[in-house]
Amino acid sequence: MVRPVVIRSDSKRRKYALLSARFSCRLCRVDAANFSGWQHRAVRQGELFNRATARATAWPPANQGADLRSGRANISNSTYVMTEPRPRRRATESGYTRGDETRRKIIDAAIRLFGQHGFAGASTRDIAAEAGVNAPALQYYFENKEGVYRACAEALVDDALLVLDPAIQRAQGTVRNGAPTRELIDVFVDLQCALADHMFMNSNEAHRRLFFAREQGGGEPKVGTRVLHERLRAPLYKVSVALLARITGRSETDPGTIVRMCSLFGQFLAFHISRDSMLSMLGWTDIDDENGEFVKANVSAQTRLLLDFWQREGKIASQ
Repeated sequence: MVRPVVIRSDSKRRKYALLSARFSCRLCRVDAANFSGWQHRAVRQGELFNRATARATAWPPANQGADLRSGRANISNSTYVMTEPRPRRRATESGYTRGDETRRKIIDAAIRLFGQHGFAGASTRDIAAEAGVNAPALQYYFENKEGVYRACAEALVDDALLVLDPAIQRAQGTVRNGAPTRELIDVFVDLQCALADHMFMNSNEAHRRLFFAREQGGGEPKVGTRVLHERLRAPLYKVSVALLARITGRSETDPGTIVRMCSLFGQFLAFHISRDSMLSMLGWTDIDDENGEFVKANVSAQTRLLLDFWQREGKIASQ
């Protein structure tokens, strides 16, 4: 709600009406990123300003005994009080508020620029220009540039979990239930393929690959690495190591188990990190659905051979 504005003399009514409209606009801030200065106030608060000035010029109001809490006028000792509710955000046809859409535009633009130029090389002004919003919008939604970077990491994790979370949940359940070796191998391969699906789905978005490459290379804010590790990498690696330990008969903390897990997932990472080199060697222009299935089939067959061999090796070593 807008704070009440008290007008104690007729000569100041119109002035306070204007101040009321402007003050309400500052509190509103609805989709402020898409408007600047007086343009925002004129578009979003025009109706409030018209009503406020009309009240100031129409003295006294008809209902002098109105309850202040209802937003109507109340006169007491030559005092006139105006209140107006803050306009509510309206959802768009997609179901998101305009503020949510603006926030997503800023995040998408920031991922592109952080990927291309790194955290230090991408200014908040450049990000705002890329997103098509005003620079103060970044402070409103994210407080500072590090907050923008954290939001980018959170958005990338959310996108990845849409594909990976079902496979991770299934793998965790398989480990808890003490499934036989053959099922453990199947679940591990499914987890690999889910990761590949996510990589191939965004294979044309170089800025995403560059964002991850810069984050892993160091020099970027640690908050991004923490978000990616805690929400995505740690659950994925933990269940993968647990599956591999059950299959091979080794401990989950054995460095050999961890190295094997990294090598198995690295088979797909080559197509993500070194995409252009892989496409050149294969004579492809893109990793479309057909090429993606071809890669998954070959890598999955190789993974099964290795897991079968390590499983037999573990049995021999335990005898």
